Amino acid sequence: MDLAFARTVAWRVFATGGSVVSGLATLRLLSDHVSKPEYAVVGAALGMMMYLPLLDGGFRMVVNRRLLAARSLDSADQERVDLLHFSQSLQSWVGVVALLVGALLMVLYALTPNASAAHEPWSFYLLLGAAGAMGLMAQMQATLLTGLGRQAQVFAINGFASLGNLALLALCFHQGMRVWAFPVSLLIGAVIQFFAAGYLARLTEPGLPLIEFRRDAAFLKRLAGLRSEALAAFRSQASILLLFSFDIVIVGLVPQQEEAATYMVLTRIFAIVRNCLQAASEAMWPLVASGHDSARRFEQPLLRLNAWICGAALGACVPTLPPFLEWLMKKDWSPAPLLVLLFAARFCVTTFSSPTAFFLLGRGDFKMLARYVERELIAAVVLSIPLGWKFGPTGVVLSFLLATAFGTLTPILSRYAHLVKESPFQLFTTVWIRGVAAAGVAGLAGWLIVQQLRPGPLAIAAGAAATLAGILPGIALAWFRRPANSGLSRTALVNMLRNF
Repeated sequence: MDLAFARTVAWRVFATGGSVVSGLATLRLLSDHVSKPEYAVVGAALGMMMYLPLLDGGFRMVVNRRLLAARSLDSADQERVDLLHFSQSLQSWVGVVALLVGALLMVLYALTPNASAAHEPWSFYLLLGAAGAMGLMAQMQATLLTGLGRQAQVFAINGFASLGNLALLALCFHQGMRVWAFPVSLLIGAVIQFFAAGYLARLTEPGLPLIEFRRDAAFLKRLAGLRSEALAAFRSQASILLLFSFDIVIVGLVPQQEEAATYMVLTRIFAIVRNCLQAASEAMWPLVASGHDSARRFEQPLLRLNAWICGAALGACVPTLPPFLEWLMKKDWSPAPLLVLLFAARFCVTTFSSPTAFFLLGRGDFKMLARYVERELIAAVVLSIPLGWKFGPTGVVLSFLLATAFGTLTPILSRYAHLVKESPFQLFTTVWIRGVAAAGVAGLAGWLIVQQLRPGPLAIAAGAAATLAGILPGIALAWFRRPANSGLSRTALVNMLRNF
């Protein structure tokens, strides 16, 4: 398990690196090729396309969990074969529905005042819908590899896809496509990703069809048998997706398009940071789903380690992100310090709890996870109506921060503590003392360093140095808590991780 987990994490790090490079380079391209009002319109449309994965109804997650549990079965076992064919048929039907829904969604968005002001033709929005549908099929085909026990390949595909999409976007901008560069590059990238994932799946399962439209009795029986579990998985997926994207839709509908564009840039940056920080947690959940005892023994050490790293990284973002964006993009794209602080605070809450959310997914506890995140989402939307109207984008992010009290702040941690028979209060304080300490040290270190710098690429080095400063107290704590005279052997380093 240790070698497989390390390999998966390594590919996850590669995928994260590709996402970071692609995300930052895309922001630079944006500032050179599109205006802030143009990006506000496209950004809101892309945010809406993020909802298309919900069309799988939660069946993808359930099928993958069952495939992971069935890995010990012979490759010709009928149950496994039926699951694979059901998965491909589901993907094909969902792709057709996604094409229709994506087109309808974009047509409706094109009628809004902000989109109408952009004066783009209907074909632009229809192409965006098609790109979103193809992206969903590519994502479903790639995630099948997780069910086949090939999660490392999923991350490899994602990493190369991020870099490939960046190259396509740059090429389209170079050809003078402006906002059209987004749907064109996304569509081409999704087609390549779909066939690449299909090729890897067929290496594991020769003869597996990429497109299959079954509606026979076996397919319908499987659909009915998985419906209850899939509904619970759908609720959890939908609530999590909405929680991290619906604020973009809300901000995209406000009239202050200049502020909305800055908000969307910050959303993109913090999404990259969040993806980096949850790499190990995301790599862990299939191992939990497969029932690896060693994976479950490492859950709580990972939770503590996650708090140190997340606190340090997000604390470092507060002082170093504004000067970095001022250099990376034009000065008027640089966010207000208060907005960055609120984003960092919100993502501190969510990333501190992200390992427990993945552990609950691995255990199949979809219903409870969905319940807590749904409460948080409802509270966020209700709060954003008065606060967003009063304070604009700043009020929206404040609403989503306050709403964490209903979900990711304590309830999810408490649920996990109950399952592993730990004290919720002790688990909460263990995580938050580490996270807040790391954030405070990193934020102070970053502020001191930035005072000596002008806006420029050195802000990246300042952020890295501040993050390291925030993690150092955790390293010192783990070192002093290690067994005496343990040296620096592999066993000693593993014990240090468990005492972080």
